[in-house]
Amino acid sequence: MEKQSTTLIAAAGLALALGAPLVASIPANAAVQPSPTTSSSAVTTGIGAHVFSGGKLEITSSTIHDGVITVTGKSAFPDKDIEIAAGAGWVAVGKTDETGRFDVSLDVANSGGYEIRFGKRVTPTLFGKAYQALWYGTPVS
Repeated sequence: MEKQSTTLIAAAGLALALGAPLVASIPANAAVQPSPTTSSSAVTTGIGAHVFSGGKLEITSSTIHDGVITVTGKSAFPDKDIEIAAGAGWVAVGKTDETGRFDVSLDVANSGGYEIRFGKRVTPTLFGKAYQALWYGTPVS
């Protein structure tokens, strides 16, 4: 009986030792629920503004004028590439600055919904997406 107990204890110790790197590799925020949406008093919202849940993106202005959509805002993704889908597939429009702020423009084929994504352009056809959202621009004359 003593030999079985020793083997069981050794197996449990080995499992704990091997499991430690796995547990350490799990992101600390893996089980954290997104925080409620809040709007910073330092950011003023304008025409076509949107606040998204989780605090990852705040579009402060999104206007369409003469076939061009202009989008400004702040994201939780500093120094990331930005692409917008505006009816004709994804188009690279710029980057966020070191604080996550952006101000981009794009000729648009429609006046419906748009998608914006932040990440890293790897090749002309491969984009490593960190975050993506859908919103609607506001036509202005």
